Amino acid sequence: MYHRIITMAEVQLHEEINKLNQKVDKILFVLAGDEDLGQQGLARRVDAIDKWIQEKKIHDAKMIAISSGISGLAIYILDFYIMMKGNQ
Repeated sequence: MYHRIITMAEVQLHEEINKLNQKVDKILFVLAGDEDLGQQGLARRVDAIDKWIQEKKIHDAKMIAISSGISGLAIYILDFYIMMKGNQ
């Protein structure tokens, strides 16, 4: 039976690989999240924020359109009122 002696350099290399593996796991957790813990990752958060921004832009555009319509109608009514008052 062959027994191989593990050198100190191999032990240190193994420890470094384990440390790097833990760091990669943490990075993955931050980016992807953990569904079991109910933790959203950055990718999902960015998607949710992007969706919210798009909805906000649509809402703002609708409010601007409504405001413009109401302003136009108010000007029309005011002009009509002034015209009718001037004819009396």
